[in-house]
Amino acid sequence: MKIGHLIHLDGPGGGPEAVMNLARGLHETGDEQIVFHGGEGRLPAFCDSLGIRHVQLPIERKSQLLYGFFPLVRAFRRTRPDVVLTQGQWAGPIGALAAALAGVKTIYITQWPAFYTDWTPFRAWRNAWAEWIPCKLARRVITLTPSVYYQYLYRGWASEDKLVILPNIFNASSVPGQEEAACVRRDFGWDNKNIHVVSVGRLADQKRVDWLLQAWREVQNECPSARLWIVGDGPERSRLENMARSLGIAETCRFLGAQPRGIAFMAAADVVAMTSLYEACAFVPLEAKACGKPLVANAVDGLRDNVNDGVDGYCVLPGNPGALAQRITEVVKDPHLRLRMGAAGRAAVAAMNSRQTIEHYKSLVAAVARER
Repeated sequence: MKIGHLIHLDGPGGGPEAVMNLARGLHETGDEQIVFHGGEGRLPAFCDSLGIRHVQLPIERKSQLLYGFFPLVRAFRRTRPDVVLTQGQWAGPIGALAAALAGVKTIYITQWPAFYTDWTPFRAWRNAWAEWIPCKLARRVITLTPSVYYQYLYRGWASEDKLVILPNIFNASSVPGQEEAACVRRDFGWDNKNIHVVSVGRLADQKRVDWLLQAWREVQNECPSARLWIVGDGPERSRLENMARSLGIAETCRFLGAQPRGIAFMAAADVVAMTSLYEACAFVPLEAKACGKPLVANAVDGLRDNVNDGVDGYCVLPGNPGALAQRITEVVKDPHLRLRMGAAGRAAVAAMNSRQTIEHYKSLVAAVARER
């Protein structure tokens, strides 16, 4: 059986990570695969390292999708995969249409549902088409969390017999060891006398790091030994740095920019914070738990599904910096709570059976390949 993977954006986010983890798992079971991608990021080197065939197409940006559509159709016809797994907001509709023209079956994996950006009537109309097309043309629609499953069900885009819940594959080998964590602390001057809180992610409006900065002013007053480290870069960085100065927290809050291994900073920290307004299925909660760190996060789609409130972390109402500050302060002040939550997180990740999830994917792909 030949399995295709389509992702249009090979950037720093969770999409490429999800593709690589799934492809690695399927590779270990001996399946033939082809990765169709639009960038020059991590995917080509990853595919080359495992000997997985990959095809680069001019679909890196939305402005290129129309130009790259017919090369994608030709690539599908030339390689003839049995099933193509389309992953991501624009790979979904473009991949589904191209595969239909090429006579190839598709499974849509909702890595980045478009409806989370319905800010204007135009965007809502555009995003509805971006989801409706792959849902109607795909043989199955895989949602990563119960929250996203519910979104597709109540919007009527896919019926119960087509919808499937399967989580992202987590690569346990990516968890840093003690030596790597110690190197982060040493290289960035993290004093062992302080309690270190880290936020890892792109500095964009979706991540709402401004809520974390507002909360940090209260945390700083309650916990003078606490330090906040912002790992990531993006269009919001200058505004957030100015905000930190205006809030009077610049001495205890530092911006470290983009780093090649965000998970290493989670392993080095004592607490992880994530204040996104929405997620499909973020990797940060899984990475934080795998590193044995409690996570304080917003109770939103893609996060509340992966945080067991009060057990391996806390979920707080989004847009409430006071509640966020209270929970962060509680974890910072209580070392026993941090240890208990960290141990619970590790146990939760250890209980995740990636091999079983891979087998579910294989069975689903085989069933679709057999359908007429």
